[in-house]
Amino acid sequence: MAVALATLAILAGCAPPSNSPSSPADTAATTPTNTSSGASTPPQSPSTPASSTTSGSSATSASGGTSKCRSADLKLTLGPTNGTAGTIYTAVQFTNTGTHACLMVGFPGVSYVSSESGSQVGAAATRDGSPGPAVVLQPGQMASSIVGMVDVGVFSTASCQPTPVAGLRVYPPDETVSMFVAHAGTGCAGSPPDPQLTVRTMKAGPGTP
Repeated sequence: MAVALATLAILAGCAPPSNSPSSPADTAATTPTNTSSGASTPPQSPSTPASSTTSGSSATSASGGTSKCRSADLKLTLGPTNGTAGTIYTAVQFTNTGTHACLMVGFPGVSYVSSESGSQVGAAATRDGSPGPAVVLQPGQMASSIVGMVDVGVFSTASCQPTPVAGLRVYPPDETVSMFVAHAGTGCAGSPPDPQLTVRTMKAGPGTP
């Protein structure tokens, strides 16, 4: 009897361990987890910098947290004019007089005014074309938009209601504070059949009509 019990004990000690279920830690280590959805952007590798596109003195991307240009940090001037087919073209030019880079994109708001702080004369400029790429202005750099000013003599007096103007009231893109640049002439206080002013998208540089 003693011999039989000893034999059983030896056999029990030599038996292989039973297979147990994998622990939660083992399962997590061997099972990949996909937490992204179809609309998510894959995270960048730490060694892959965020991309930005630059061209000359201006950038075509709003990356880097650049803020919009504000009237307080801009100087407004008019460029040379060029007339054709009853319309005079000029550039409204914005120079960054601030200490930091700022962003301009799209169209400025442009209208005739009776004086620097006077009332608007007629309809504001109609947008001509599509918005262009963003322009980043470093301190001292310039961006511009081409403005077309129709010779109001092509309109009937009844529809135009010709009115003297002192210049242009200009709003930089996405800005609510206006600027003024002198340009004496005549505008339409009425409602002519075609726009008296047109404006194109912002571009880097002084602009060429």
